[in-house]
Amino acid sequence: MRENEINKYLDLFSTRNPSDVNKAIRETTEWVNDPKRGVDVIFVGNPGSGKSTLLSNLSGYHFECGVAWGAGLTSKLDFMPLDVSNKKENIRYADTPGLADAEKAEQAAKAITEAFENARKDNRAVKLIFTVILHAGRVQPEELYTIRKVLSSIKLKGNRPLPPNSYQILVNKISKKLVEGDSFKNHGRHKVESFFDGRVKGDHPPTNAIFYSFKLPELEDEDNARIEDKTYLEQLKRAVILASPLITEIGEVIKIDTQRMTEDVKALKEIMNKQTEALENRIATMQKEHKEEAERWRVELEREKDNKMNGGGVLTDIFRAFPPTAAANAITKGLFGRGLF
Repeated sequence: MRENEINKYLDLFSTRNPSDVNKAIRETTEWVNDPKRGVDVIFVGNPGSGKSTLLSNLSGYHFECGVAWGAGLTSKLDFMPLDVSNKKENIRYADTPGLADAEKAEQAAKAITEAFENARKDNRAVKLIFTVILHAGRVQPEELYTIRKVLSSIKLKGNRPLPPNSYQILVNKISKKLVEGDSFKNHGRHKVESFFDGRVKGDHPPTNAIFYSFKLPELEDEDNARIEDKTYLEQLKRAVILASPLITEIGEVIKIDTQRMTEDVKALKEIMNKQTEALENRIATMQKEHKEEAERWRVELEREKDNKMNGGGVLTDIFRAFPPTAAANAITKGLFGRGLF
């Protein structure tokens, strides 16, 4: 792949293996073209995450969305039936209430369970899309609570748990400037994705299907808003709908218990704070080690200058054998090959 193609791929699919993406696209195509099976795209997200707006734009159909005062707009399962949702492909779209809405938690739990139960009874595959938003660049415990509760409620045939990389994380309403900045690329992205991809241990299966949806002015504080950039909308459809993972063997759907939601979220917040602190310390240690190693290389290069009078040394030979850029890459290979960058 060329550099611009690699960057485009990373923007769409983050660290997902290309074979995983191709497999998801292939399986999705097979299921949506099968009149006896089909795919249910189920969006799950807490109030204010923008899931209903995104779902309306991605599906092309109307799901009630906009500004809500004090609670989320979605109050029950909103399942677009087959005869309305897509006449060309066997796809149904489902919008579910926010599980972390204290006033509607039990109702939301029932709606989410119903969505998966419908898919199981009708022998349909499921694309499970969690929409989350960051606050001050951090994943919130309410978001992780919802993800863990929903994932733990689904069992595959044979009482098997969901495997890794079986659901999609959609980080919504994020600044494009932030995503394209060095701070996010070098450190922020690592911290955000660590709560989903397994680098921070949790009691839910990890996923590498993580996508960032930009904050768009035309969607801000507007009821039933539409994305104006059609090219970007098609990119979203490809990454989130077509290429997202597929759950094909739902065996059992367990009732979601939200009775201890307040206590569970509080406990999860403490755990996440400790994990974030540990992660930041680990990153700081790695940065220090790389800085020290870079300093050793600088000292060694200074010594090389002195060796030039005597015919040169190892590092000088590198600069003689390669163009400047290639030589620099050869020297810094050890730094970039350790996983920090």
